[in-house]
Amino acid sequence: MTGRTLIVTGANSGIGYEAARYLCEGGNDVILACRNEERGKEALNKIKSQNPNALVTFMQLDLASVESIKKFAEEFKTSGKKLHGLVNNAGVTQAFKDTTKQFTTDGYELTMGTNHLGPFLLTHLLLDDLKKAAEDGGDVRIVNIASSLHNPATMKRMAKDVRDLDIEDLMYDKAGSFNGLQAYKDSKLADIMFTYELARRLEGTGVTVNALNPGFIPATGLNRNTSRGQQFFLKYILGGILRPIVKFPKTVKHGADCLCDLIAGETVKGVTGKYFDETKEGESSAESKDEEKQKRLWEVSGGLLKMEGFEPIELKKPEEPPVEEPAAETKAEEAPADGETKEETKETAEEKKEEGETTKEDEDSKPKEDSKPKRRKVRSPGMAANPDSRSSSEVCDIS
Repeated sequence: MTGRTLIVTGANSGIGYEAARYLCEGGNDVILACRNEERGKEALNKIKSQNPNALVTFMQLDLASVESIKKFAEEFKTSGKKLHGLVNNAGVTQAFKDTTKQFTTDGYELTMGTNHLGPFLLTHLLLDDLKKAAEDGGDVRIVNIASSLHNPATMKRMAKDVRDLDIEDLMYDKAGSFNGLQAYKDSKLADIMFTYELARRLEGTGVTVNALNPGFIPATGLNRNTSRGQQFFLKYILGGILRPIVKFPKTVKHGADCLCDLIAGETVKGVTGKYFDETKEGESSAESKDEEKQKRLWEVSGGLLKMEGFEPIELKKPEEPPVEEPAAETKAEEAPADGETKEETKETAEEKKEEGETTKEDEDSKPKEDSKPKRRKVRSPGMAANPDSRSSSEVCDIS
């Protein structure tokens, strides 16, 4: 399909960049919506160098900033372009075992805020443009990038570290509720549930929306918030040297092909409200299919963003973990433990004597010494033999 205007978020690297490049080759007008201006323009220039006639533009968009999202939507509307497709591709993750929360500029937990709330707001702000293009006879589509990790059944040993999505605690305010894997799993689950709910609400508008799991692709910028060691291992070891052996990691090209098929392929024209596992329709988790949860997530997401038509929800102050009181200092003389008799204490003392250890009784029998540093007293000439008769000026203290 050609001649369409498409927005691809996170298009400066990974499958976003590859998909944008391929869509430009197909004659589409592609907008690279990227957080980093320098990298976004580098991606644009790279596409232009390979395809001088490419219809490609860069627009700055930070999905971790409500202000940036609103500004992006307004700037697009003033461009006068029709909008035929929106790819919500950009995302982040923290190290899966990380239990320290990070936040967006608006105070939302970083992973949920960037991966779910950001696309939720962006999509709503562009819905009128999408619907208008559909009314004019266009083939209009939304694709939300998901992950197989939304489903604990795919995690194997990692599944013990996650639980079901707590919609009433999307920001992980409850003490001990956050870890990187939980937040990533929940954010991608939320994207799938958003897809299903949005599809129902868009019925009859001509706009379709589907979720895509492009497969496990180590060589992307998704893990930019993890350690450099983890990034190197994922990109060059697991995604490079070991990929032909372990097989399950996918290439960036493979993921981009899956995305392009869903946003522009003829075989899925008119298909909506589905979860695609790479190149074919798949089954998302049972949790994702709970319609009551989908509806509640819709309301909570809009409420947290304080969007028009939603009941506003204030961000809560995170619960502080309980502070452990420091253990009391051990006294010099401790009373016998509960149930311990004086006879037992005496026997213990006898045992210590046999082993050559000093007991309390031994200590008590020794003459007590002053705890202050010892001082040596030096008599000055003519000092009286009787110390009681000396004057204070006759003594020099040598410490």
